[in-house]
Amino acid sequence: MKDISKTVSRRMEAGELVRADGSRTACRGEVTRLKGQSGGHVPGERHEIGTLCQPVYIFTGSAAGAAPGDILEQGGRRYGVLKAEALEIGGTKVFDRLVLERQVEEDAGQ
Repeated sequence: MKDISKTVSRRMEAGELVRADGSRTACRGEVTRLKGQSGGHVPGERHEIGTLCQPVYIFTGSAAGAAPGDILEQGGRRYGVLKAEALEIGGTKVFDRLVLERQVEEDAGQ
């Protein structure tokens, strides 16, 4: 499969993917929060374990080899990767799509 995700994402925000084994690799893309529809209904994100609870975030960009359990660091924030998939058009990978959960550091003073 042809992969143009790195080229398409070259002007997006830089980040770093920390793999489960501790290795690090550069990535580029945009993180957005998955929001509910009007009327208060929150659409669920489908996952192998069922529907994920909110809030979840979606990364769209280039993150080659990302897998569940990895950590995405971007803009001073950390996100755990829950799901990783390729978005393709006609057999060409255009973007990597990651479903993320924001990692919140606990206050050391509490």
